Formats: sequence, structure tokens, C-alpha cells
Amino acid sequence: MTASPDVVKAAIEELVGDLQARVDLQKELEAEITEAQEGLQKIAEATVYNHPLIPEAKEWEDLPDDVTPEQLAVVMAYFSLNPTAEAQFEDIDMAEKVQEAIQSFAEAQDMDAIEKFNTTAAELLTPYNTAVQEINYKARELQTFAVHESIVFETQVVPPEKEGGDWTVVTVPLQISDDGEVSVPETLPDDFVIGGYISDPTTPLSAEFNVASFAVPAGQKIEPFVLTAKDGGDERAPKYFERIGHWNHSAGTSVPHIHPLTESIPLVRPQPQMMMISPEQLMAMLGGGGGPTGPGGPGPR
Repeated sequence: MTASPDVVKAAIEELVGDLQARVDLQKELEAEITEAQEGLQKIAEATVYNHPLIPEAKEWEDLPDDVTPEQLAVVMAYFSLNPTAEAQFEDIDMAEKVQEAIQSFAEAQDMDAIEKFNTTAAELLTPYNTAVQEINYKARELQTFAVHESIVFETQVVPPEKEGGDWTVVTVPLQISDDGEVSVPETLPDDFVIGGYISDPTTPLSAEFNVASFAVPAGQKIEPFVLTAKDGGDERAPKYFERIGHWNHSAGTSVPHIHPLTESIPLVRPQPQMMMISPEQLMAMLGGGGGPTGPGGPGPR
């Protein structure tokens, strides 16, 4: 059975709307991440760099015998956040000496000194680490749906309205302009081949399945690829649409690139399951705030 033109039109409109929402959110998150990364320097300055002890500590010729756990925490925080800190100290071995002094607390099981050090370090580093964690949250969210190409082939699955009806699968290229507007191009400067099949051997397929793919030469008017399949009920319902094909992308490049369009797309989207995450698991996922943009890492300062 041929898919209804209204069904195909509605599917394409939904594809455009969904991709536009992703592009808009991507731009928003990228701006928020950039702003937050630039703000890390200000946080470090406010909490650590401008601490009154730092100018004095830079002049130390050796670690003072009466140095306190709180002072050690301040200096260690400065070394953690500032990648050029070691060159700023009179004693070029100060970082190593501070680390040895901190380690001595554990070896001596000096719980009072350990508590004082940890409390001060947490007060100094928590604002910075919190900002880093927020950046990591946004970066992971961005990574899940970021769009990196100006031409994207999207597929929409339309379930049957009633049992025994037709599944309809619509695939079409979408274009993203330089200013982030999504549209359906009439033509493309490169050719592509696209097709697909339903991956369930027990499902009776319509005649469209026999036209497994079609080629669209560069400059030719683009029609959406549409495939329909009968719904055989719960036990015999189709499970996946296996999209196949490739796009010969050469515009604006010195060497042509062949982008595979192969993807296995579930016809029935599983419902996401909520999972409880303990604070320890969360910190492990975030790297404890010490990842590429965290303290001691090579990220923005």
C-alpha cells in the first residue's frame, strides 16, 4: 500500500521541527558552556588567586616549619588551579614539599590536621568544582544530540493508527544553514543513494519494500524515501527499520567524502528507565571535577 501524502508531509514537518529544536538547543548549550568556561578564571581568582596568603607563600625560600594545615590547603589549591604556579614561587620545589607535608598528616594519622586541611580545601575548591560539574553536565547533554554536518539524513517512523494498519517510514535529507535554520532542500550538490528494509522476517511487507533503494544524482529534485509495512500484531510487529545507503559529499572539500547512511532504527521507541545514582557514582561519572576542564587539567583557566 502506498503511504498517504498527508502522513509523509506530517512526518517531514516533524523531522524539521525536531532537528530545529536540536540545533537551537545546541547553540544555546554551546553559548552557556563557553560562558561558564570563561567564568572559571573569575571563580579561581575570587576564591584562590587573590587569597592574602599567596603573595607571601610565593616568597618562601623553603616551607616554613610552623606552616599550618589551612595554609597548606591554600597553597595546594593554588597549584591545583593555576597551571603556571610552580614558576611563580621562589622555591621551585614548593609544590613537592607541600605535597609531602600533606602526606605526612596521613602517615602520622593526625586526624585534626587532616580535618583542617580538608575543610579549608573544600571551602576554596567547591565553587570551582561545582562550576566544572555544571559544564560537564551541559557537555554531556550536548554530546547526545550535537549536529556537526550541514546536511543531515533524518528518518521518521509513523506507527499504524490501528491494528493491522501500516507502519510508514520516511527518510529525507535536511539542510542546516549557517545561521542555524533547518529546511528541506530541493536539490543537493552531491548525489546519494538511500533505501532500507524492515528487519523482521515474519512481517508481511508492502510493494514498496521491493524498491529497496533509489539514487538521486546531484542537482536532481529530491523526493523522500518512503517505506510501508503491515502491522501483524504484537507478536508479528516489525521491530527495526534498517536504513542503508551513502552520500557522496564533495562540496567545499578537496577530497570527496562518502558518508554512510546506514543505521538501525527501532520502530517502537523504548521508554527511558529512571535510574537512581548515588553521590559516589555521580562523582565518578564526572571525574570528581578533575577532568579536562577541572583542577589540574588542561582545560580553560
